[in-house]
Amino acid sequence: MTLGERVLIWRRRRNLTQQALAEAVGIAKNTIARLEQGGITDLRGQVIARLAQVLGVSTDYLLGLDASEEAPRSENSERPKRAKGRPKVKA
Repeated sequence: MTLGERVLIWRRRRNLTQQALAEAVGIAKNTIARLEQGGITDLRGQVIARLAQVLGVSTDYLLGLDASEEAPRSENSERPKRAKGRPKVKA
């Protein structure tokens, strides 16, 4: 699996658009699109680190050096927010 494929999988798991991911990382949307399509195979270390942080995975995972999918959680990491109120009931 390539870096771009890993980014695509985790971007979809996090329900992020290419635009939202690009803005969070500080790069162009076109860069995300080309990365996911295999047009870019090499990125600066800072960009990979920001991608990993936003997607919630380790840089080693993104680079294919570690098979585990989740980044280890630290004490200061944000936990997913839970929805408030009761769940909607289908009629």
